[in-house]
Amino acid sequence: MSDHFTIAFVTAALHDIVQAAVQDVAPGVVVRVGPPQAPTPGEKEVNLYLYHLVPNAQLRNADLPTRDAAGELVARPQVAIDLHYLISFSSEDHLATELMLGKVLTALHAAPVLTGDELRRTVGARSAFAFLRDSDLPRQLDRIKIIPQTLSLDELAKLWTVFFQIAHRPSLQYIASAVLLDAEGGPVEGPRRARSAVAA
Repeated sequence: MSDHFTIAFVTAALHDIVQAAVQDVAPGVVVRVGPPQAPTPGEKEVNLYLYHLVPNAQLRNADLPTRDAAGELVARPQVAIDLHYLISFSSEDHLATELMLGKVLTALHAAPVLTGDELRRTVGARSAFAFLRDSDLPRQLDRIKIIPQTLSLDELAKLWTVFFQIAHRPSLQYIASAVLLDAEGGPVEGPRRARSAVAA
């Protein structure tokens, strides 16, 4: 079962993977969650930005039906989504941008699945994301894959136009798929079902 923490948890896990990848080649690098911003002079920066969310085509109707003919809930509703991320790099140091990009590219290629161990490390005792510890995501059997996405030059240009007064910078695009979220609550014994049980 997944819960409302799931999207934030996936972003936090990706943040930690990116941070671990770039810190060796760019000491002092700052990895921020959010859209690209105007770079701070002299600062090496990576932005991890969740810019798009779409229903997963293969699983969007996998949980149907969730109600019986009487309209009573028989299964916990579940939504399957894909999360689209932009990872952008900025640095004034000679070739530091390319070094960071290469490290993230190889790190995600080598470990393209968010494992339970990886997710548990994300919410460790000293983690900035410890507030997500109550999430059920590390116990989820269906693992989330991190898939590279290829955008055309036109699509990439349109994406960067949404960032006000931010010049295009080297970036990677990835999709986290499939991310499952369960609605709160669950099937309960409805009045019709209870009456039927008594009559039987």
